Amino acid sequence: MVLILEDRRFFKHGGVDLKSVCRETVKACLGRRHGGASTIDMQFVRTVTGYRERTIKRKIYEIFLASLIQIRYSKIVILRSYLGCAFLGSHLRGVQSASLKMFNKPAVDLNLQEASTIAAMLVYPRPLRPTDNWNLRIQRRADYGQRIYISTKQRLEKKPSRKPG
Repeated sequence: MVLILEDRRFFKHGGVDLKSVCRETVKACLGRRHGGASTIDMQFVRTVTGYRERTIKRKIYEIFLASLIQIRYSKIVILRSYLGCAFLGSHLRGVQSASLKMFNKPAVDLNLQEASTIAAMLVYPRPLRPTDNWNLRIQRRADYGQRIYISTKQRLEKKPSRKPG
């Protein structure tokens, strides 16, 4: 679910998603609402360095370090490392602690709805005292992730398999 909501092309880029960078740059130039085009690799760098200043310098630094960790570590190691330290709310670092707090079970035992809720917390971290507004935002993002997951899964299942030869 984290890949679906945060970085669908995670396994296709080398730490920087150039399509996202171009898309968000165009939006910024047009004065439209835009995001930071951060990949999971870049979010991991930001999390471990603690460098959060919203500047071009920080973004270039993230891009540089995200590219470097690609050389040293596999994508799976980067993803697991990020999921182990990601900020998911007040006193919640990593998906395991969030899973235990939210659902009283280990992350490996989460169902699709629960996993999408945890993934949604990357954008909307859990406050110390969750409000109805927070619950609504989390639910909307989790529902979005589930819809994307289901449509992607259905599309992949419909693809004809190639037979060798």
